[in-house]
Amino acid sequence: MVLIGQTGTCEAVVADTDTGTATTPSGTVDFSASSTAVEFSGTPVCALSSAGSCQITFAFSAFGPETITASYDGDSSHATSSATQQIEVTACFGCGFRFCRVPRVIGKPLTHAKQILRHSGCRPGRISHAYSKRIRKGRVISERPKPGKVIGPNAWPKHKIHLVVSRGEA
Repeated sequence: MVLIGQTGTCEAVVADTDTGTATTPSGTVDFSASSTAVEFSGTPVCALSSAGSCQITFAFSAFGPETITASYDGDSSHATSSATQQIEVTACFGCGFRFCRVPRVIGKPLTHAKQILRHSGCRPGRISHAYSKRIRKGRVISERPKPGKVIGPNAWPKHKIHLVVSRGEA
């Protein structure tokens, strides 16, 4: 299990499984993730060391299950191979990190929406206005990012939620 915003490492070890004379695999390993919520530090490619291993550093920006895949391109003596690792990413509210789980404030009066945002660890951002036939004047029409998104500690103090507030009917 990994927490949102914390860095972690993935290590790839390529072993010589041939029954003949042992040789150390060489070349590179490419890492990929199942979503864009994985942020690799630098390039997600590493060169194998003389021990046949390498590692990369990453962080997650959303919670839920993630899959990291390591793919070895092979060399003149070793075949290509790949492996996957399932990682559960979680948010730790109240652990000293600053997180913001975007609450749903659509339809709420602006003053109430701001209170709800602050209570959720978020901050009101840019407030703009638009006409709406469906939402009464002074109430929130839309918010960005979308409700339910968790913004991790690397974004603090940028947990700003941009709101569009109704001017009423045109």
